[in-house]
Amino acid sequence: MLYNKYVSKSTLIAIIIGVVVVILVVGIAVFTKRAPQQYGIAANTGQTTAPAPKVPVTREAAPQNIVVPDQNTKNVPQNVALPDVVTPSSPTSNLRSFEIKAQNDEFTPNTVVVKLNDYTRINITAVDKNYDLTQPDYGIKLAIPKGQTKVLELTVSATGKFTFYCASCGGPTTGPIGYLVVANQK
Repeated sequence: MLYNKYVSKSTLIAIIIGVVVVILVVGIAVFTKRAPQQYGIAANTGQTTAPAPKVPVTREAAPQNIVVPDQNTKNVPQNVALPDVVTPSSPTSNLRSFEIKAQNDEFTPNTVVVKLNDYTRINITAVDKNYDLTQPDYGIKLAIPKGQTKVLELTVSATGKFTFYCASCGGPTTGPIGYLVVANQK
């Protein structure tokens, strides 16, 4: 026989067994279902493995009939910031400036109400520790070191109630939160 000249019968059997084992390992690797994903459908069961992580909702519809306060507006809720400056910045919008403090894991006051297209300035002071002000819809991430005041300036270009929060304090579920309400008023 031909194989006797070049390899022994036991060597040929070992080679055949080796090739079969390699084919089986490759076949198992290729045809086996993938492991379940971290979130989604479990392999071969059709059951959900875990809920997808919740993305915080940071924009809602603006409340109806919201009053946009000026410097002398009376009967404003305690949590709503009164502007310290309201002055025309263009024929169709105003500059509104506000003061907010970050202290004891709260923004005080925690709500700023402006009109659509207003140029808005928020002076925010970190009183007792480092804070930040994060608002994803407007792309805001402002670090505020303890004892300092930082200025946030933006032209509000979309109506709604936008949640801002301190990401470094734990985010919108555990850290201080506040609201920028943009009303569609002229």
